[in-house]
Amino acid sequence: MSVPVWSVTVTRTELTQAELVITNDPNNGTGIHIAEGGIIEPEFPMRAAYAPESHYMSGKLPLAASVDAGGLGLVLELHAASAAALTAVKGVLIAALGQWRFAISTSIAGQVTSYESICPVVASFGTVDSGMVRAHMARCSVTIPVNPPTGA
Repeated sequence: MSVPVWSVTVTRTELTQAELVITNDPNNGTGIHIAEGGIIEPEFPMRAAYAPESHYMSGKLPLAASVDAGGLGLVLELHAASAAALTAVKGVLIAALGQWRFAISTSIAGQVTSYESICPVVASFGTVDSGMVRAHMARCSVTIPVNPPTGA
């Protein structure tokens, strides 16, 4: 029985670099992998516009509604052969997520969903412990604001 693979692909057109493909395999060659349970699919709330309140009619009268932006959550683990190399891997991730706008897609059990990011984001590397420092590892979480996929 094979382990299902999931991945996240970030386009880096602003950086004139190839796509950054991050999988759940720690040996994927990027120095970054998705932690177990590390993809939180976005929820897209409904945004509604209402008519002004009326003294003569009770309740709210909706005028328009559309699906709003959501947040694609990721928990990523970074690893390298040295502290300097780990800093470089962090830099790759920070640059990819710091683009003004970029396309990002998830692939879960072969089903690809593509999103467009809304704005740059900053990965939060959080706490550091001695074991991770000795192993040249880091863990980060990030929520990427995205528009709903086309057709949603």
